[in-house]
Amino acid sequence: MFTASYNGFVNGQTLATSDVGGAPALATAADTNSLVGPFDITAGLGSLTSTNYSFVFSNGTLTVAQAAITVTAENQSRLYGAANPTFTASYTGFVNGDTAAVISGSPTLTTAADTNSPVGGYVITNTLGSLSATNYAFTLVNGTLTINQTLLVIAANNDAKTYDGNPYTTNNGVTYTGFVNGETAAALGGSLSYGGTSQGATNAGGYTIIPFGQISSNYSINYTNGTLTINPLGVTVTANPQTKVYGTSDPVLTYSVMPSLVTGDSFIGSLSRASGETVNSYAINQGTLALSANYTLNYTGANLAITPASLSITANSTNKVYGQTVTFAGTEFTPSELQFSDSVTGATLTSAGATSTAALGSYAIVSSAATGTGLSNYIIMYHDGSLTVNPGTPVAINAPVPLPNGIFQLTFTGGDPGVRYVIQASGDLGSPVWSNLITNTATGSGIPSYTDLGATNWPVRFYRTVIP
Repeated sequence: MFTASYNGFVNGQTLATSDVGGAPALATAADTNSLVGPFDITAGLGSLTSTNYSFVFSNGTLTVAQAAITVTAENQSRLYGAANPTFTASYTGFVNGDTAAVISGSPTLTTAADTNSPVGGYVITNTLGSLSATNYAFTLVNGTLTINQTLLVIAANNDAKTYDGNPYTTNNGVTYTGFVNGETAAALGGSLSYGGTSQGATNAGGYTIIPFGQISSNYSINYTNGTLTINPLGVTVTANPQTKVYGTSDPVLTYSVMPSLVTGDSFIGSLSRASGETVNSYAINQGTLALSANYTLNYTGANLAITPASLSITANSTNKVYGQTVTFAGTEFTPSELQFSDSVTGATLTSAGATSTAALGSYAIVSSAATGTGLSNYIIMYHDGSLTVNPGTPVAINAPVPLPNGIFQLTFTGGDPGVRYVIQASGDLGSPVWSNLITNTATGSGIPSYTDLGATNWPVRFYRTVIP
């Protein structure tokens, strides 16, 4: 709203005490779209009235000044170690529908921060640069560049060992991912430490390695766990070959171990073997032999050999008298001790003295070809017996008993059962010619009686008995 000033009052009057009333008409050609510059404000009578005064009008000036545009450096952010972003500015305060198109040039936006600047806030300084606008004046407002922490990943390195009974304490270090500006772990504070189930772990299995303890104002630290793997110790058990004699108890099944177990550890269970007690080779198996989960057991087998036992078969010694024949039944022997229910039921027995014509003396009884059950489990050793041929019991001829017609009845005393005797007769002892009368075999009561039918032909008769 335009206003007017008044001067020329007299008698000490003022506008308020004079008779001036109404108001002048004040106008200008300028409007809201008028450019910066001076414009006349014309004064006219308007509604002014006065009895005592006349009016002289003097124009005023309307000066259209530049409008104020606020140029604000926009806030920015980046990570520590990164390059500064491109800085931008925003504009506010345009009038009459104007836009940034009425502005030429651009402000100069700078900051003291570089890639090495630590985390924090830094001023983005806003200067006029090449900005210009005819109808506007510029108000410059600085912005802020915020440098945030960069992500740094600290990952525990995986580790592995073979079970040795010792607790794990060494750790395998960490891997850093995310350092900038050529920095290393030396840029971090604190002290790297480790936790998790891996610390002090002894037994085979998987365990966590948890890193912690390092700090930094320029890095946001993210820790990643590692894994400790304690592998079982491979152990090879080799069975020792064993032997035993048929019928004896099994030996202790032993074995060798490579490498040795950790001190304090031991096997459970024992080896076993394939069943069977006859002469053969039997596999020695792992059986129930086992170790804890801290070991991988590799087994190499062997065999238990059952060797034949010794069996002696000794022919039973016996005797006979000359002239007897011995027939062996095949059971005239004595075996040594047999195992289990094995038996010897027969054998072949031979002797040169078994015939009736064998001369007096001692003859070997040879045994062989034993038969029975379970004999394949033995080494059979045959031992001879002896067959003794003794002289026969003399046979006495009783006095002949004459019978009618010159016939003599002969009777005998003595003789061995089963021995054949020949009865001979002769008529002349000076120049004897003995003739066989008959052959008789002695029985349990001696030689049967005999009647010499040819005695009548001889004036004298002599008799004898011989063993053929």
